[in-house]
Amino acid sequence: MDKETLEAFKGIVKEAIKEETQALEAAMKDQLELAMQAQLEDVTGVIRDMGIMMDARMGTLQEEVHMLTTEVHAVKQTVERIDERTQNQVEALYEELRVTQRNVKEIQFDVVRIKTHIGMPA
Repeated sequence: MDKETLEAFKGIVKEAIKEETQALEAAMKDQLELAMQAQLEDVTGVIRDMGIMMDARMGTLQEEVHMLTTEVHAVKQTVERIDERTQNQVEALYEELRVTQRNVKEIQFDVVRIKTHIGMPA
């Protein structure tokens, strides 16, 4: 083989290697893009699923908050009714105590009058 043929062969091999390298780079780039796209789709799916789960949980939490708010309101009303009844009972007991004290004073006065009337020391 002469030098010219060797150089031509060398140029052909270089060109073939260059083309193969470019083809490998393109294939690797395509594979990398496909892998990245698949990974992005997976992550997007996970995020979408989490969003759906969070929306469902938020709905449940809102229902629980509404239920608890209703229960708290009912308990407050019950406490207010009990407080009002208790206050009424306390007022009635105080009135009953005043009447009883007045009756005791009247009885004591009557006892003194009776003792005085029958001649006993008061």
